[in-house]
Amino acid sequence: MSELDLMIIGAQKAGTTSLLTYLRKHPQLNAHFGNEFSYFADEKSYKQGFQNAYNTYFTSKKGALKNVAKNVTICTNESAIQRLKHDFPNVKIVFILREPVSRTYSGYNMGVSQGWVHHSFQDIISAVLSNDSKSDLYSLFVSLGLYTEQIEILLKYFQSSQIRFILFEEFKTNPSITCNRICKWLEVDPMDNEDISQAHNVTTKSKSRQIASFINTLKKESNPIKQLLRQLLPYSIYSKIGSGLQSLNETEAKFDSMPDSDRKILKDHFGPFNSKLKSLLQQPQFEKSIEWVGRDNWLFNSKS
Repeated sequence: MSELDLMIIGAQKAGTTSLLTYLRKHPQLNAHFGNEFSYFADEKSYKQGFQNAYNTYFTSKKGALKNVAKNVTICTNESAIQRLKHDFPNVKIVFILREPVSRTYSGYNMGVSQGWVHHSFQDIISAVLSNDSKSDLYSLFVSLGLYTEQIEILLKYFQSSQIRFILFEEFKTNPSITCNRICKWLEVDPMDNEDISQAHNVTTKSKSRQIASFINTLKKESNPIKQLLRQLLPYSIYSKIGSGLQSLNETEAKFDSMPDSDRKILKDHFGPFNSKLKSLLQQPQFEKSIEWVGRDNWLFNSKS
């Protein structure tokens, strides 16, 4: 069976697609096509075995020494984490953390742009104010920024020495530093002259919400058109069709900034969770895990 050397597990809207794309350019690293490697999170795919998924998502790359995959849903999916541990107990894991208020708003805007969110952002604020942690909106957008819970699940199956945390804000400022730290950790050559300045999977407004909703329907696993295309086409081509359709409906227009009042509500809500995260990551066992994280940022400046 093929090996998996590095797994990028999250967080959503934290630069994971950009990181995967940059690492894919390295001649000694083989990364899959498409934004997400769904094997560990997908019941049907997992039952078919890793080698089948590998042959579907990856292509042969001459000179490649290590395999890299990404799926941002598994950080909140304990079953997927268990499967990752079962199949690859020695895998190295990268977890990118983004300031959770900004991550929440970016995740919401992505959903609107892609046509699968029809609620207003005020509906999310209402769920926060009512402390409705069981609501779908809270689960989809707010809980993804509660990193301590996700890390505690991760630690049930993996040693902290296998995990490296990255802050999105620091990665965005200087991606080459992050990429070369990962290369050193994987024991491959430093990245040399690759273009790693362009951001990928950036959320912008769509031309038409109706078209976005239609494309979202086409992308659903139950859609017969999608099922047929996946049977007929190599995944590398199929994934380009999906991203191409979506890009045709994109504009360069950015979403409006979050209102200050909403930002304060979310900041107050996430405050205690950020303090808990800071306390967790300051424990001695995480000394190596946070060695790439600076100390002048939202995480370590949070009040304990």
